[in-house]
Amino acid sequence: MRIAVVGNGPSALGKGADIDACDFVVRTGQFKKVFKKGSAGKCMDAWAWPGYAKNNNLVPKQRHFAIWVTCPWKWHKGAHRKQNVSRIAITRKLGVRAIPLERYLLVRHWVRHFSDRGKDLPPTTGLLAIAMAVRMEPESLLLCGFDAGKPYADGRAFSTGLHDYYAERKMLEALNRGVWLGDSCDIEIDWRTE
Repeated sequence: MRIAVVGNGPSALGKGADIDACDFVVRTGQFKKVFKKGSAGKCMDAWAWPGYAKNNNLVPKQRHFAIWVTCPWKWHKGAHRKQNVSRIAITRKLGVRAIPLERYLLVRHWVRHFSDRGKDLPPTTGLLAIAMAVRMEPESLLLCGFDAGKPYADGRAFSTGLHDYYAERKMLEALNRGVWLGDSCDIEIDWRTE
């Protein structure tokens, strides 16, 4: 199986045919807002969603996909209850079951292996989606739109105060070399950064 995980960075632009050719496609966060229709493909089997109530308008209209929810995360102090209520309400409204992603990249793994600031800054929704995809043990993994340090594909600047993008880049570089959380990983990685 070949899985595509599509982040919101500019390297996903123009890769629609390669993305849609995969057996399973995961789109992250604000993809509807970031990409013009079809500019990064159209297929979607799972949506990795941060679970915030303010993102309700970003919920895709199609219903044939899984929702992978990244919140609540232990770092979001005081937000657990509010975000959990939002997650439950939205998934009930859609009539789908949400899969919480935080179990696929534990806090201790993030802090120990990658982030000096990990106790304060959580990994991105996209990185958690990659963690879930790795756990699915595909033959190959296509990563597009993961351009740590670059603006979103629609030109908006990313926020340096929300996530540790340097640590995320280190983690993806290790995965590209065949190492995941300190262990060898036999998945063929196709990480598109251009």
